[in-house]
This record gives sequence, C-alpha cells and structure tokens, in this order.
Amino acid sequence: ERICRTAARDLRDADGAELEEIEFSLSDGRDAFLALRGEAMVGNHFDRLERIGELGDNLAGNIRAGLALTISEIARAEIKRAEIWHRWRALFERYDALLTPTTPVGPFPVETNYPEVVEGRRMQYYIDWIGPTFLVSLAALPAASVPAGLTAAMLPVGLQIVGPRFSEPMILTVAKFTEEAHPIGLPPNCG
Repeated sequence: ERICRTAARDLRDADGAELEEIEFSLSDGRDAFLALRGEAMVGNHFDRLERIGELGDNLAGNIRAGLALTISEIARAEIKRAEIWHRWRALFERYDALLTPTTPVGPFPVETNYPEVVEGRRMQYYIDWIGPTFLVSLAALPAASVPAGLTAAMLPVGLQIVGPRFSEPMILTVAKFTEEAHPIGLPPNCG
C-alpha cells in the first residue's frame, strides 16, 4: 500500500493531479461476480462438459459451480452487477480515475497457489485475494495494472488504474507515466 501511495503522490506532484483518499467498497459484489463467472465458465467450456473429469481441479470446480446455479441466482447477480455499475458511474461523476493497489497482498512464492489469509482474514475461495481486480471487471470498466515499485525483496507491487467507460487513453497515459516514474527493470537473472 505504501508503494502505491508513493506512486499516486508522484503523479500528483508531476502532473498537478488532485488526489483524495476515499472509501469505496464493492465487497457486496463478490457473490455476483462468482455467479456470473460460473455462468461464463459453463458457456466458455460447454463443449468440454462431458469430459469435466479430465480438467484441472480449479477449472472443473468453476464449471460445476456454474452448472449448480439457478436462474434466480443468475438474475440476482445481474441485478447486483447493475447496482455496482451505477455506484461506479456515480464515483466517476466526481473523480476522473480510481487508483488502488492491484491486490491486497504482495508477491508470494510461486509454489503457493494463493494466499489463504489476507490481512487476518481467511480466504473462502481461491480467487478472493484478487477481489480488487474482479470487482472492477464486474462493471466492465477499463483498467490497467502497472508496476508501481518494488518490495524490499525486489518483487513488483501493482497499482491498478480504473476509469469510466471509454477512458482508455487516459488510463494508458497514467499507466505510462507510472511505469516511467517507477521503472522496476528486470530481475537480476533475466537481464
């Protein structure tokens, strides 16, 4: 979080952008995202349903979750998606962009499938730790995630830049500035 705050302040200082720290929770969108994701998994892998046992555990589990959905659950998820989209729209009536850490945790060992505990909270599902990204995609908004700096262990920390519909040029401009202001280079063994 500190690394992302520094990147945001640098943007303000270089560009004269105004920064305001706000509370903007979309945590009530989690179940809607998971339902709509499950529905999409069924559609995207429909031709594989008869071979579901041959698929990896995560993919098969996602497809099974989608198959278990009721029409009422899908309808509730769509209603929640619309509600969340309207919250975003109201936010962007006041602000040009939202800057946030891409994830609530820093990089973890590649052997770890996902962090099971984040900020003292046990993750219920293997994608819960990436909530800041999937709650943006729930509203189908343009976003970019760029390296904002490095941890003490020289691992990258991402800054997520979210904008209103059709704001891709602005988002890419902010992303380019952030990358140029905070170049992380390549790890020592990759250069």
